[in-house]
Parts: sequence; structure tokens; C-alpha cells
Amino acid sequence: MQHIGSRGIHPRTFHIDPSGRMLVAEHNLPVTVRDGDRLRVVAAGLSVFRIGGDGKLEFIRKYDIDVGDESMFWMGLVEL
Repeated sequence: MQHIGSRGIHPRTFHIDPSGRMLVAEHNLPVTVRDGDRLRVVAAGLSVFRIGGDGKLEFIRKYDIDVGDESMFWMGLVEL
């Protein structure tokens, strides 16, 4: 149906909220990538997508998370 970039490297886990309207993908490690003739770091973090009525994803935003020398192993959402 659709391919969409996750806006990070190595998306390890994802979760769909209980309403079925939002998906969050977790990128567990910061990764250094070549960008032209320089290097830059793509941060670990959480990418948030809206799930449309047709099931397609729309990127909302990415929350960069400083994990230092560690990695995020898992993420999930809870309903309050």
C-alpha cells in the first residue's frame, strides 16, 4: 500500500496507539552517515506518524533522544 521513510536509522520497534490513529517508530541507535563530503549523526529517537482513514501514514515529527553510548532497546505506548 505504501512505503514511507522512518526519518531515522534502524527502526527496531513500533507501536500503534489504541485508537489506531497514530504510529510511533523507535530508532535505537545514533548512526554517523556520509552527507556529501561531510559526516553527520542521525540521532536515535521516536518518529511519530498519523494513520489516515485509508491506512496511509503521514509523518508528523521526530523526537531526537540522546542515548549516549547506550541504545534504546524497546518502546511502547500506554493509554491513560
